[in-house]
Amino acid sequence: MLLTLLVGNGYSQEVVEKYEFFGNERIDDDQLQTWSGLKEGFAVNLSIINAANQKIIKGYQEAGYLYARIDSTVLTGEDEKKGSIVQWYINEGELVRLGKVRMVADSLSMEDLENLVDFNEGDIYRREYIESELAVIGRFYAESGYPLATIDITNTSLRSEEDIKYIDIEIKINSGPGIIINKIIIRGNQSTQDEVILRELDIINGEKYNQKKIDSVPKQLNHLGYFSDILPVRAIGLQNGKTDLLIEVKERNTTTFDGIIGYIPPAPTETSEEGYFTGLINLNFRNLFGTGRKFEVNWRKPDKFSEEFRIFYEEPWIFNYPINIGAGLERIVRDTTYIERSYFLNSTLKLSAEFKGFLNFSHKEVIPDSLASRNLRMTRNITTDGEIGIKFDTRDYPLNPRKGIRYMASFSFGTKENTGPAYLIKEDSLALREGIKKIRGHLSYIQRLWQNQVFAFNFNGFHIEGDKDQLQLSDHFWFGGFGSLRGYRENQFHGTTVSWINLEYRFIVGRNSRVFLFSDWGFYQYEDATGIKNDILPGYGVGIRFDTPLGIMGVDYGLGRGDTFSTGKIHFGLINSF
Repeated sequence: MLLTLLVGNGYSQEVVEKYEFFGNERIDDDQLQTWSGLKEGFAVNLSIINAANQKIIKGYQEAGYLYARIDSTVLTGEDEKKGSIVQWYINEGELVRLGKVRMVADSLSMEDLENLVDFNEGDIYRREYIESELAVIGRFYAESGYPLATIDITNTSLRSEEDIKYIDIEIKINSGPGIIINKIIIRGNQSTQDEVILRELDIINGEKYNQKKIDSVPKQLNHLGYFSDILPVRAIGLQNGKTDLLIEVKERNTTTFDGIIGYIPPAPTETSEEGYFTGLINLNFRNLFGTGRKFEVNWRKPDKFSEEFRIFYEEPWIFNYPINIGAGLERIVRDTTYIERSYFLNSTLKLSAEFKGFLNFSHKEVIPDSLASRNLRMTRNITTDGEIGIKFDTRDYPLNPRKGIRYMASFSFGTKENTGPAYLIKEDSLALREGIKKIRGHLSYIQRLWQNQVFAFNFNGFHIEGDKDQLQLSDHFWFGGFGSLRGYRENQFHGTTVSWINLEYRFIVGRNSRVFLFSDWGFYQYEDATGIKNDILPGYGVGIRFDTPLGIMGVDYGLGRGDTFSTGKIHFGLINSF
């Protein structure tokens, strides 16, 4: 019996100063008030109190007190100054436990099914929890080729044993017909060929229906970067135990022009200097002719005296195996001190939807000018090396992820040959040949905090060492600026050991748009003729990514150590789609 008494007009609202509970021995007052959803100082009426009563009873039932009841609820007013009081008179009843559980299934292993659920005889009886555990069995059936399986609690009986009440239940599982995938239908792809999409999936025609594989399709296709939207996969045309799968996609332009321009103001102490612009241009064909082939041309000018150029081509799925092979060349002018020319061959093997392995080879030639050889003690040298590594990526949408992890680790080894000048090799007693080892690592962690708020953590680390301890400037890793340590110039820092961390608090405002605060931290270390050099570098600022009719625009404003508002670094990024 549930009786609510209201003194006064049941439709008027009374401000409640205090809540009181009577008859509750096992559930304390604080928990009951939490279940009710009511707080002191709020106005209530009969309708609100009745809703609170239902919440309290539901809380009791979820705690195993199936026969709990509220005998009466009284709302009384004391005076205008003190406010009203709500009093509950509760009969908790007896605690009910889960008794014997009997499962009846017409297929699959009973042992496997029993291992899936996490409830046992003697547990507190919570029907909603039991039903949620039975949903796990339903999922298991759907992943085993039986998406039409039904699971019902067909019989319940109450018994008492040693003054304890138990509810015995019987669960009946009907698997329904086994379903085979007849064919996969793709719609919405205007330029991307069907086979390019199908080869990325873990599903083939003629295999058993597997809900887990089907649910993973949008995530797998998102990593291609070809589509702006991918709808959940639907099963259509069920007939004679066979069904078709419908994949609907919306393509994005995959030929992109990425332009970034930045302005570097003069140092406050150098009044005679002028500021200068930096920038880059990237022309990327990520899905050439709809075949998944890639072709990239990149040019970058990170500072007044440096320049970088790179060209790359990749052929996917060699001989219909999940192996991509790419080749390219790169030319770097580093602060007018030396020129670096590289040729490289990359290969990637898809091990699963989330794991990839890669094997790379490179040939690099360094040509310093005469001043660099004399003053910086740099030799002409040729380095040939090989790199092996793995990649792991669970991000839900790489362009603007809400959750997931990205991990990369690699190890490389090779040989560097010093070819001149002869005087430098002789004066510095340099070895003609030196073994080189490198380690690279990357970790991204993206966690959704609230509906549209995301925390992002990125770590990058590099280390190089030579067996003769004769590393030179051209062997160092370079970093700084947009994409690594914001608030500083592009490639402002270098070292034989380098790392940086990017922390971002993002506000997601669209599928490809976000506003964020960032804090960057960098570290470098190397040794030269004067000793060991190292430093820890802070950076912080704000950034934005947003969709425009021209593409995705990015703006970052960063402050490095010692910067004021007027000396901060500004970068603009624009990805145009043709």
